[in-house]
Amino acid sequence: MKNYKYNTLFFALIIAAISLVSCSNDDDNLDITANSVIETGTGVAIKNTFQGGVGPAFTDGAEVPIEVFFPDADPTALSATATIEDAVEFPSYLLGLYDVDIDENSINFQMTAQTGDATYGGFFRTIEAGSFDRYYLTFDEPHNVKSFTSSDAAVNLRIDSDNVLVVQIGEGFVFQPGASFSITVSEKEPITPQVLNGETVHVRNTFQGTEITDGIEEKIEDLFGAPAGSLEASTTIVEGVEFPSYLLGLYDIDIDGNSIEYTLVAQADDAN
Repeated sequence: MKNYKYNTLFFALIIAAISLVSCSNDDDNLDITANSVIETGTGVAIKNTFQGGVGPAFTDGAEVPIEVFFPDADPTALSATATIEDAVEFPSYLLGLYDVDIDENSINFQMTAQTGDATYGGFFRTIEAGSFDRYYLTFDEPHNVKSFTSSDAAVNLRIDSDNVLVVQIGEGFVFQPGASFSITVSEKEPITPQVLNGETVHVRNTFQGTEITDGIEEKIEDLFGAPAGSLEASTTIVEGVEFPSYLLGLYDIDIDGNSIEYTLVAQADDAN
């Protein structure tokens, strides 16, 4: 691991990604209606990445494109485009792993790989902590998704922008033949807080820079030369700042029912 000057890292951290994991259940907090939010006829592209903390697909905690695992595969089998219609948009996507069906109000995954599958047979398991299987859906037109519910607690939907949704499969997902899940989407804003007082939240930090990390997402402990996990923190959602002076005095992080606020507390002459 390269050593970097702390003052360079400080300015880079202003745009670093902070991961917040809340133990909420979206199913209890959203008002999902049947209004159309993904228009039929819209073009959509799909691609996949994997981030392996441990397990058979280890990536040292970095999110990598699926092409890293299948360098000899036909690129059209790993990244594909389709038009939203009354049919499965991506049949047997990812070398025969999933049927991916996108409707006006839902995103549905049905595993098509069977026991003993030549590609995936050695990977069937319950997904471990620290591993994430992400499916990026990029739409030609705005999708209007404001909220969602998932049929599987291990599956989340990330709303990256008006044109990008990310289906994220994580810890606890039973990655076995026959697996399926459905995400119902809505144009309605949540009617109750998605984050409730008393819930547990965990924060950790990574950084990815063209020059500082050669384009690789690195754990912040590696950049500071700190022990693994030493710059992570957990707390309970309360009325107040949950993570004061987080990351060696960089930010106050305040999490409320429907917002996350960052206040930079480091000063111009800060030692870090």
